[in-house]
Amino acid sequence: SGYSQEKLKQNNNAVTQILRAIRRGKMVRIDYTRAYDGEITKGREVEPYGLLCRNGTWYLVGFCHEAEARRIFRVDLIDRISIVENSDYRIPADFSLKDAYGSNWGTWTVKNANPPEEVRLRAEPGMARKFAVTVFHDSQKVIQHEDGSADIIFRVANAGEMVPWLMTWGSTVEVIEPEWMRKEVAENAQSILGMYSS
Repeated sequence: SGYSQEKLKQNNNAVTQILRAIRRGKMVRIDYTRAYDGEITKGREVEPYGLLCRNGTWYLVGFCHEAEARRIFRVDLIDRISIVENSDYRIPADFSLKDAYGSNWGTWTVKNANPPEEVRLRAEPGMARKFAVTVFHDSQKVIQHEDGSADIIFRVANAGEMVPWLMTWGSTVEVIEPEWMRKEVAENAQSILGMYSS
């Protein structure tokens, strides 16, 4: 129950193909549907650097020849994949999935990515227990207070990715810092209120 991938067999096949390509130093060719606008790109050639799994979803990280830059692709949005047999490439010696994405909240590829910064949240009593038993990020620290509330501290790169997730907690979790995130969550809440007030 809960979140799951719709095309499990197809996704498993894609993961297998990507791992085979990495072992052999071969590019992959993919047909890909972009999540944010539904546009389909066909025949995109990617040098696969590795795979990430975040919250049960697999992502391909690699150098995209169409974009001429490193990109991340959701595996479940790959419609077709094949190994480009007449290709060879090497993963850059200084590349590390952990270094590149370990501190990220999610998996967005952002130009001029923001460095890690501290995010402090305040969870009300009751909700604080959720954070005591669930780890949402490797950097998570929980400071319990006598009244049952808790401060939750993360150190996250590209922290803007957290905002949609923060909205799901409603009034049970408050952003203490950074100030820009506190303001953005407040603006989103006002926008939602406006939607239901009209």
